[in-house]
Amino acid sequence: MTVTWRQIAQCSRVGGLDEDDTTETEATTDWLSFASQIGFEPAQKNIKIRELGHFIEKIQNILEDYQREFGLL
Repeated sequence: MTVTWRQIAQCSRVGGLDEDDTTETEATTDWLSFASQIGFEPAQKNIKIRELGHFIEKIQNILEDYQREFGLL
């Protein structure tokens, strides 16, 4: 997920790289369109990071409960 965010953020900053290079512009536009379709928009980055943090914390708690239940801690 962090790699995806970095790529999206870089494309957002770069925005097409070179006006004369339509391939780069189309590729960047396509990538940002894809990112938007899957919910990765730069404006929502902080929300997604917070959600990811909560998800990871939840999984850690589940794993710790499992480890306690089976005497693995």
